[in-house]
Amino acid sequence: MEQHQWKTTEKRYVKRRLDEGATYQDIATELGLGREQVCGLARRSGLTDPIRQGAWRRRDWTDIDRTVQDCIEVQCMSIRQVVSYLRLQGISTCYSSINNRVKLMPASVQFQASINAARRQASNAYRMRLRIKRAA
Repeated sequence: MEQHQWKTTEKRYVKRRLDEGATYQDIATELGLGREQVCGLARRSGLTDPIRQGAWRRRDWTDIDRTVQDCIEVQCMSIRQVVSYLRLQGISTCYSSINNRVKLMPASVQFQASINAARRQASNAYRMRLRIKRAA
């Protein structure tokens, strides 16, 4: 495939569409180009953000780890609650990524996370029993 010479208007268009949340494939189809060409332009121009990158490419893991540890130890959250909290903060992550990060943390944090999860499960079970009693 030959090298595409990007015009300034095309670059602005790609930036605007990425800001709107379009995928590389959508933009490539609209411009009549290949997905990899659009992806390459975004990468070279610094238009990619951590949400579009895989978990292994994130650069803000130290901040996320600090937040996760705080949520587990201070706010007594389970890992699922931590993921929800991070999403509310605008940090897109998945359960498995956070779970893998917790496995790398000190044993005390891992233990606290398991205790928090057990408490959450017991609390949910208690609420379900109350609902069943009220319904009967």
